[in-house]
Amino acid sequence: MKAEFYESVGASGLPQAVLEVGRPALGKGRVEKDGARVRAFVDHGEPRPWQRLGRLLGEEGIFSFALDAPKGMAFGKDQALCLLQGMRVAKAPKETCRIALPLGEGELSAVAQEWAILDWARDLANRGASACRPQDLARAVASALGAIAEGYGLAARSEIIMGDDLRLKGLTGLCAVGGGSAHGPCMLVMEVAAGQDLLGTPPEVALVGKGITFDSGGYDLKTAAFMDTMRTDKCGAVYLAAVAMLLASRQGCPHLLLCLPCAENLAGPMAMLPGDILNYPNGLAVEVGNTDAEGRLVLADALLLDDVETMNAIRKAVDEIDPTIFI
Repeated sequence: MKAEFYESVGASGLPQAVLEVGRPALGKGRVEKDGARVRAFVDHGEPRPWQRLGRLLGEEGIFSFALDAPKGMAFGKDQALCLLQGMRVAKAPKETCRIALPLGEGELSAVAQEWAILDWARDLANRGASACRPQDLARAVASALGAIAEGYGLAARSEIIMGDDLRLKGLTGLCAVGGGSAHGPCMLVMEVAAGQDLLGTPPEVALVGKGITFDSGGYDLKTAAFMDTMRTDKCGAVYLAAVAMLLASRQGCPHLLLCLPCAENLAGPMAMLPGDILNYPNGLAVEVGNTDAEGRLVLADALLLDDVETMNAIRKAVDEIDPTIFI
């Protein structure tokens, strides 16, 4: 959902939206229209009132408006982003929305910047499996994060490990999980730092996200009810890519390392089988008890990369309990 943001003060030509809280008899909320004025009622105790407001407006097809924040309720960048997240509904228009918010110029700029990243992540997360194969996912993230880094004057380097190089580097889990698909697995390794001289040194933050672009369960096949949303099994990778982009867009960006193992988990002639023994390069042998438990197999590869700098960097972040996130 593309949007342009304006200050509420002096905004003209837009419906005025008002949030009212504390009407428990109204159930899940409702919207009332009175000419150019829109009143959205949200129950008292609603845990995410701004997101609920966005959903109510979206369901009514109201995507361009000037928000009049209620007295006694905090409204800043975080609340604005919650509002926008709620507005991302099926009715969201393709054209750019015009939204006026009770924020200053600096906060509006931050909202626009962060919403562009969140909107990109939501689009990528929702992309169908046939339109987002493992290498497509890795390339999309490398391109987007690289552009953010360049735009903010940061140094970046990336590598997409695929094909025969996966076995050469000992990425056992990816080879096994992705073996059943005609679309080969890969590992994105990307680093962002304040300067070129920092690239290759231990990072301050290491992020590892599961990028299974479609998970059928393999030979331990999921039922249809559990398979129809499996395009979203890549969301660990997508969300951590967004975290990296948000960090890169802020002042004082830490030295980041992002590792995304990407694969499709399908049944096929070369797919892993229940009972298979996988031998990892650190000497650990893993028996596959269920082919639908593939996430841990590919995430383990990120800790066992046959690249001394990368491996030591991730292990250092884990061993010292630095902010390392596995999703």
